[in-house]
Amino acid sequence: MEIAMRGYCPRCVRPLRARPRHRHRSCVLCTMKTLVFNPRPRFSAQQLDDADELISDGGIIQVAPGEYRTVSKDGAYIYATTATSCTCKAGRHGRRCYHMAAARSVA
Repeated sequence: MEIAMRGYCPRCVRPLRARPRHRHRSCVLCTMKTLVFNPRPRFSAQQLDDADELISDGGIIQVAPGEYRTVSKDGAYIYATTATSCTCKAGRHGRRCYHMAAARSVA
């Protein structure tokens, strides 16, 4: 016999309207609070290492407050980068990249 449980938000203990797909899924209100109060995305260790290398090599230049130009790993391309967006391939697809991590570190 299977009992259908919708689950509860781990933060505010409100009942969830739909069955949680992930173990730590929270309600919409708590998710929005998290995004507003903690907007920093998580970067992988490799991305942070690449960002440190980019900064130490001088591959990031500030062109305006909050706007930077960053160089690709092979030096063939220059990307327009902010702390939340980048014109590299990963950034154009909405993913985090080490250029954004470098821009956050420099800012």
